[in-house]
Amino acid sequence: MSDIAKPAALCAGLLLSALPFASAQTTTPPAASDFAIHDGDRVVLYGDSITDQRLYSTFIEEYVLTRFPTWKIQWTQSGVGGDRVSGGAAGPIDLRIQRDILPYRPNIVTIMLGMNDGYYHLPNAAIQKTYEDGYKSMVNTILAGAPGVKLTLIGPSPYDDVTHPTMHFNEVMQSYSDFDRTESDRTHQGFVDLNAPVVDVLQKVETAHPDLASRLIPDRVHPGEGVHWVMAENVLKAWHAPAVVSSVTVDAHAAKATDVRNASVTDVKREKKSDTLQWTEIENALPLPLPLNGTNPITDLALEAGGVEAALDRETLTVTGLAAGSYELTIDSQLVDAFTADALQHGVNLARMATPMLRQSQTLAWETEHRNQLEHDLFTMVAGTQQHPEAAPEPEQQAMQQAVATSIAQQQKDAQPTTHHFALKPIKSAAPAM
Repeated sequence: MSDIAKPAALCAGLLLSALPFASAQTTTPPAASDFAIHDGDRVVLYGDSITDQRLYSTFIEEYVLTRFPTWKIQWTQSGVGGDRVSGGAAGPIDLRIQRDILPYRPNIVTIMLGMNDGYYHLPNAAIQKTYEDGYKSMVNTILAGAPGVKLTLIGPSPYDDVTHPTMHFNEVMQSYSDFDRTESDRTHQGFVDLNAPVVDVLQKVETAHPDLASRLIPDRVHPGEGVHWVMAENVLKAWHAPAVVSSVTVDAHAAKATDVRNASVTDVKREKKSDTLQWTEIENALPLPLPLNGTNPITDLALEAGGVEAALDRETLTVTGLAAGSYELTIDSQLVDAFTADALQHGVNLARMATPMLRQSQTLAWETEHRNQLEHDLFTMVAGTQQHPEAAPEPEQQAMQQAVATSIAQQQKDAQPTTHHFALKPIKSAAPAM
């Protein structure tokens, strides 16, 4: 991830004149009953080098960590570069399933394969049949080895035939995705098409910014950060992930909170002398650890074209009853931005602004990526590498397992909600020059 800042220290608020005290407004987290992930689940994310980039798969984890900070989920990344339905450098498919999926006792497994299975050839019936037979066998083996498991079969992300001269290879990926869908129907398991949504993003950006579009998937195979967020978005939407981080409405005239979702608001007051509106707020979730608005133009293009913020990252602040003019918002005495009364009346999304909440989320993402690297190192200790095919000695594996456990505990700490002090102060017009 990019543009990560250290968490800010909490600062003391201003002294306020005595005005009406607003009773606490508290709501529970967004209804998660329809969300496919639940507290205590064990999730394995399986695939080839696109999964082994540990981007879309990690972003899915970061969504759950930030949106449901009290949950404890076991996440296992099992992507290996070059893998096909037959396996690859880390072993044949039977070994991969027995070593890298089933021992984790998963109740949720995602599978995304296909890019290497097509051998970068034009559509070929014999190659297609090899993919279909191998994929079906793999799905059957997992379902037999983990009774009750819920599979999400992911149609492969595209080979970029949009922003480069076409090689017609994405037609192969689209046909593989169609087969994956038929497998989901046959087995009554979940399916997510990542090809069409990413092609749509490529086409939109190619039309609006043809000079930048080819940078979304730089090598035509491995997407950049922004496209991986679009991929994570589509998996999460298929799983019915709630979009709301929090939603808070404050009536400035009455100095009270009037509508609060997934947060608590107390001590709403308005200082008479400076006309500053202030309140204390605890949000039950964190925004996604996306980069700040405007700091990563390529990622911004993908996020906008894919509608990621609207789908997954709504941290809305609405303030009614303000006089016309502009206002500075500070959180914990740190300037966030300036807004017009009209913008605040209609609601502003704080999710990608420089808030303490985003900094906390980005710190959590740091730890998540650190843990994923530790687990990658542990995987190579167990599976070996081409240079060192033997498994590492047991004491080394145990030491790494302890490091992973320590990192998981730190993730839980980093995710917990904290109290913040909000202040909204009118911006006075400069006096005319004499």
